Amino acid sequence: MREQFIALLQTFGLPIFLQGSLNKNAAYPSSFFTYWNDTTEDNAHYDNDAIAFNWQFTIYYYTQNENAAQMDGVFLQIRNLFKQNGWIMTGVGYDVPSDEPTHVGRAIDVYYIQQNNKEANNG
Repeated sequence: MREQFIALLQTFGLPIFLQGSLNKNAAYPSSFFTYWNDTTEDNAHYDNDAIAFNWQFTIYYYTQNENAAQMDGVFLQIRNLFKQNGWIMTGVGYDVPSDEPTHVGRAIDVYYIQQNNKEANNG
């Protein structure tokens, strides 16, 4: 699922980092995504084994202050793309703090229900 998740984000053509992995001495790109896999829990069981899993990721989008007005549009695009690919969306995002005064941040939580062990084992 992580590969599918990242592949969807890559369609936006922006840098993607695991949340917290951006070098603190590196300059922020003008716009970029970070993400975090918040949880991956069993959803259903059969014959003593999990047969479905709930994946939850948070997508963080950071952009320079002068681009802040475009953030809502980016999140609508994210929402549409992920929904078209079977992901469950919760709203259209929420504001998050940025470590840099030159950037603003926004995030959205996305979920995917993985239906079988074969798919889950290939995660």
